[in-house]
Amino acid sequence: MSGDLVLARDAARLLNVSLVTLSDWDRKGVLRPTLRLGNYGLRVYRLADVERVARERQAAQATAAGVR
Repeated sequence: MSGDLVLARDAARLLNVSLVTLSDWDRKGVLRPTLRLGNYGLRVYRLADVERVARERQAAQATAAGVR
């Protein structure tokens, strides 16, 4: 379902990156949260966006592996 949402910790786990990297990607515009909740900056992402970034990273890694 395209409307599914995941918390930052779950997005980081799916992408195999740290929460710090996820936060850095937010600042760089790589993957922006759909929602920010509460005073603690809880970030929520669309699962479809997380999956898109995962596919892009996988394609980039495959391309880099082919260049070697």
